[in-house]
Amino acid sequence: MNGSQGGVWLFIERAGALYAPCEAFTEWRVRTDPDPQIIRFRGQDYCPLNQIPGYRSNINFANQSVDLQFSPNAFNETRVGLKMADTLTVDPAVPSVFFNYDVNYQRSQYRDAPNLDNLGIVSEVGYSSDLGVLTSSAVTQNLTGSSQFGNQKRYLRMETT
Repeated sequence: MNGSQGGVWLFIERAGALYAPCEAFTEWRVRTDPDPQIIRFRGQDYCPLNQIPGYRSNINFANQSVDLQFSPNAFNETRVGLKMADTLTVDPAVPSVFFNYDVNYQRSQYRDAPNLDNLGIVSEVGYSSDLGVLTSSAVTQNLTGSSQFGNQKRYLRMETT
């Protein structure tokens, strides 16, 4: 149909007019006459193709196919649209506090050397309300006081937004 595949349908020719199953017109999205001259064959209704605007056909008996051509105004329209909400409502924010963290512990053992322990934390604390979200993140290293780091605990505030 119009150069593309349109399904496998049984066609009937009667008195020089070509008929297709009425359900094929639904699949093709082609408009039909409100009161078509339907014929029945083996319990199925068939509608005439010659009642469709711009109809042309070319029957290929070698491969038993029919090439159908319809004008663009023969097809049903597609209308896409969204119903806009009358008013948009914004729910009030529920104030909340949150804390995210990641803890890492390492222990290294060597022969003839002291053990090295390291405990570190990456953390983020935040608060949210109607005004927005406030967050602050930090990194803390050497919470075990290992001599590898000079027995000094290190704290670094990273960013606050």
